[in-house]
Amino acid sequence: MKKIAVLLVLVLVLAGCGKKESGIFTVQNDSSYPVTFSIGQDYKTEKYTLESGKTKDVAWKQYVLFHSVSPSGIITWQESSNKVVITNNTPAYKYQVRNSVTPITMLDSNQNILSENDEKADSLPIPEGESEIECFKPMTQQSIILDKGTPFTIGTKQYTPIEKIESSYYFNENDGGKIKTSKINIVIENNLIIIYK
Repeated sequence: MKKIAVLLVLVLVLAGCGKKESGIFTVQNDSSYPVTFSIGQDYKTEKYTLESGKTKDVAWKQYVLFHSVSPSGIITWQESSNKVVITNNTPAYKYQVRNSVTPITMLDSNQNILSENDEKADSLPIPEGESEIECFKPMTQQSIILDKGTPFTIGTKQYTPIEKIESSYYFNENDGGKIKTSKINIVIENNLIIIYK
């Protein structure tokens, strides 16, 4: 009798192990950006790209894992057992900018840092004086990229107002027909960015 009971339990356990769960996992992109993500299921991973405002249903077996690939920092998502909804992230960092050099343009260069009106910005104008910027990620010395500005000519030589040499920026200006170059210093302290020469 014990052998029959043990055998019956063993058969039930083996029958349960053979059953594979499956279903549909829905990815809904309510963000303003095309999103690339991976779905892991049945011991493999597949990558997908989903345009803004679109939805994708992915059939799965055994298990399902969602992983956002890009863009990073500017989207967020809410995940349930069978659905993920992707939305725009809100900027998490605000910086006061004190610029005593000249009006400049800060470039994002696909870093997904700069924000304007809660959307990713490719560039931000930084006026001379005090201003405020919002960012999706913390600013670092390395993440600050300045636009070169509109070229000007002195004699037969052409210059850009902003020039980068190695890891430092320089400000070029026409000083009575001669080029005057000053180093641009950029200091980040807490939520303050100071730009001076």
